Amino acid sequence: MTNLDHVGATLSFSGQQGLGPIRGVSVQPRGAHLGEMVGTERPNPHVVLLTGAQLFGSWTGGTAAYVRGLVRFLTTQGLSVDLISNGPVDDPPARCEVHPVSRGHIASTLGFHKALKGAALDRVLQDAAVLHLQRPDDLWFIKARTRTPPMVCTLHGDAAQAIRRRRGLLAAAYYRRIEGKTLPQFDAIVAVNQTTATAYRNRYPSLGNRIVTIPTAAHEACAVGEGPPARAQSLITILFAGRLSIEKRVDRIIGLFKGSAQLRNARLLVAGSGPQDLRLRRLARDTAVEFLGPVPHDKMPSLYRIADALIIASEFEGTPTVALEALACGCPVVGLASCGLSEDMSNCGTFIGSSIQTLPELLLAAADRKQNGTPIHLNGKYTWSAVGEQLLSLYRKVAPNTLQQADLAALS
Repeated sequence: MTNLDHVGATLSFSGQQGLGPIRGVSVQPRGAHLGEMVGTERPNPHVVLLTGAQLFGSWTGGTAAYVRGLVRFLTTQGLSVDLISNGPVDDPPARCEVHPVSRGHIASTLGFHKALKGAALDRVLQDAAVLHLQRPDDLWFIKARTRTPPMVCTLHGDAAQAIRRRRGLLAAAYYRRIEGKTLPQFDAIVAVNQTTATAYRNRYPSLGNRIVTIPTAAHEACAVGEGPPARAQSLITILFAGRLSIEKRVDRIIGLFKGSAQLRNARLLVAGSGPQDLRLRRLARDTAVEFLGPVPHDKMPSLYRIADALIIASEFEGTPTVALEALACGCPVVGLASCGLSEDMSNCGTFIGSSIQTLPELLLAAADRKQNGTPIHLNGKYTWSAVGEQLLSLYRKVAPNTLQQADLAALS
């Protein structure tokens, strides 16, 4: 056992959880896993995606939305996708073959990595054009098993920062050591925003020319409906949607509804679950806060339509997919610059505050914008039609021998 393995055996990182289903036809029966797979000839070219995010049931995370959106985009472009997953996947689209490394979702990253280490991946990776991971440390558990194709890693923010906040310095140090060993092995590194790109260029100067900024995305198909519903008794509805973990600062949001006179005619809906759930429920007693629990992804557009604004107050984020989805559904977004919200979202219906104390006033302004019928929309650069093309171009760059320009010309 290596020193890294010894340290890792004492730790359990929290797993990423995901959004609800994409519509499609499953080609992999639920409950099957890699140990039971029967070898078949692999389609060519095909892209392999790997994620530890939860890809069935209700959602609390943006990594799953990113993977689902990318799978949907690639398959609609005519490419085949192999998805190595942490448990079952709800309704994958045609041309996507699912390879779960476990029968059910494993909540801890340590547990997922143990399952990944024991999975037979040779057949899945055989003749693959590109292997695309969502965390660099996942590679540590597959790199020695088989010859890998050209590799891409998407950085959904600074994982070390999130692990340090959730699990402490020892867990973060363990992650950073693995990150430092695995990240140089990727042919391209995708940062979802400029903040993440800058942090990693500073941390790994020799990898600067491999790091590109390509944002995450939401689908244009999210419908707004006939227009905003009338407020019941002038009550303003604010929505928080996401994982209930410490860095999301939901406690500070609840504090606004306790202490701000500006929000005395407002209520807060909290969609999601996580380790802070019970604490937050106790904190919210005798307040206008309603906990909805995990919400299926196909129900979220209805919540965005009901809400006068979405609020985000995280200590740090990559680019929050929930904000993009809200804008696509005509719901304004209120948050801080630390939440991954950029200035090019401002004209679309995003209100960016300088501190948590400034958010109540911005929430009222956002609610007025929605009720007044001022257009709220998603900037086209954050749609999958734009982001997907950028990722395809990156795939062509790192895998020129298997994804020839001529091969994809008919698909673009």
